[in-house]
Amino acid sequence: MMNKYYKKILNIIEPLKHPAMAIGFAFIIGGIAMLSVGENPIEVYLIMFKGAFSSQFYLSATLAKATPIILTGLGASVAWRANCFAIGGEGQMIFGALTAAVIAIYFPGPFWIRMVVSMIGGVAVGGGMSLLSAYLFEKLQMSLSITTLMMNY
Repeated sequence: MMNKYYKKILNIIEPLKHPAMAIGFAFIIGGIAMLSVGENPIEVYLIMFKGAFSSQFYLSATLAKATPIILTGLGASVAWRANCFAIGGEGQMIFGALTAAVIAIYFPGPFWIRMVVSMIGGVAVGGGMSLLSAYLFEKLQMSLSITTLMMNY
């Protein structure tokens, strides 16, 4: 009986092993960098934590800035799972967001129509950038990683 629950817990924890190791390694490397300039890493990490999560305002600001990056990373993980190693999601996100914002500001009509049209426009521009890199990959055999990365700039 206990063995069955142990296996369920291991099935949950196993996918988290590598991200936890990466986060731990990042904390160690960051701590070494802080020590090299004469700062106490524990104090710096506590200040960073307090600045990101100490109040509802700071928590909402942190989440507002992190959400687009998290969603872009999730989109990239889906592409990577399909063996499509495009690394230009940030540029697609920025151009799509810029397009959506411009449409939302300047498109005439009621609010709900502007919002729908701006979302469609943002998706179309972000997807169009992806479509352009896919075209370059399929027709001209250009490196997908390089073309998508260069579109970020």
